[in-house]
Amino acid sequence: MHKSDVVVVLATKGVLTRPWCLLEMWEAAVNQIPIVLFPVVGGGWTPDDARTLLSDLMGQMQARNPTCMAEVMAHVGRQGVTDVREVEDVLLAHIGLVSSLERPGRPASMDLDRRLCAHLKRDVAELASWLPAHNKVVEQRLSFTSWQSWGSDNQIIASVQTLLGECALALGRAKPEWTDPWASSARSSDARDSANVSGRASIREELSSHISCGLLGCWCWPGQAPSDAGGRLLIICARNECGGPARLLQRQLVDELQCDVVIGSDDVDTWCGEVESATRGVVLLQTQSVLRNAVRLLQLFEAVEQRLPLVCVNVVGGGYDFAQIKPLLLSLSSELHSSEMATLRAELAAHGNGVGQLGSLLSDTICHTLSVLFNPAASDVVMEAAIKDILQKLTRGAELLQTGAIPVTVLNHD
Repeated sequence: MHKSDVVVVLATKGVLTRPWCLLEMWEAAVNQIPIVLFPVVGGGWTPDDARTLLSDLMGQMQARNPTCMAEVMAHVGRQGVTDVREVEDVLLAHIGLVSSLERPGRPASMDLDRRLCAHLKRDVAELASWLPAHNKVVEQRLSFTSWQSWGSDNQIIASVQTLLGECALALGRAKPEWTDPWASSARSSDARDSANVSGRASIREELSSHISCGLLGCWCWPGQAPSDAGGRLLIICARNECGGPARLLQRQLVDELQCDVVIGSDDVDTWCGEVESATRGVVLLQTQSVLRNAVRLLQLFEAVEQRLPLVCVNVVGGGYDFAQIKPLLLSLSSELHSSEMATLRAELAAHGNGVGQLGSLLSDTICHTLSVLFNPAASDVVMEAAIKDILQKLTRGAELLQTGAIPVTVLNHD
């Protein structure tokens, strides 16, 4: 620990109940080693719960880990610390979870403030301004950093890049600049490869050319130049739940695909035309009520029927409940509002289809499609990773549908 430049805490629900984890963070604090929290998606850790625990270690540990504090106090006792509030103050302040140390059982105390600053080697006169400033930085960091172990390669790489950037900032250093050594190698070897292979492009030249096309090159059909791709991409979403993220995603996809990207409307008179023109595919933004609207259900059904590439994008904080989607789609008549059901039945009947057919097809498709995680508050590299994932899934889905290699209802099972 004492040789570390920075300490990264994989934040899960139980991490702060482990005595050795608390002691490692204590040693980091008293040795002025920065701590960067890295919340694990689905790990059950929250800043509020962490504050509650660290604000009352003796009381909270009785239910969480009764043997923990004896070990912690034995260690810090060898350093002359006998008051658990000193431990609480050091951890809360150094990690950056609070803007003020006052709490039940710990009123304003110049004596405790002096002890804290002695541990952290800070001037007690600066404590009142440093605490809220440090807390603000940490809260901002927690809004966009997380670890999703089951994420795509793009997401994992982006998460690690974000983490290392935040570690650098915590150390007072500039964020690292990331380069692609493969692309650099391809560019630097162009001349040598051209000399070795006369009359045709080398493999490295082709790779370099592909990389120089950026993400746009990933979308084009074999033999099709990016400028010829054209077409239109349709975003299906509940605008009232994710209007901002939808527009952000729209701008990013326009830049990468160089085609029209349209956010679908809820107009019953235009839904069919919007799907028919979506030759580049459909992106579904998954939020709480996105599948409780007749027009959006119709558009998804038609997209699947027309064998258009479909990518599901789970909007972080959007309230989409994966466990409730299949029951919803298989019980639409009892789940949707009567006006939505009337529209749904009428439009389906006009095209020779039924509600049961729609529910079954969408259940088989959406419930078995891996979603891309999209966090509008994430760092730039994480946002770029999400865009890459969307484009790759559009590309792969289009290729598999075009060749007939997979049934329409098992898209994106990668």
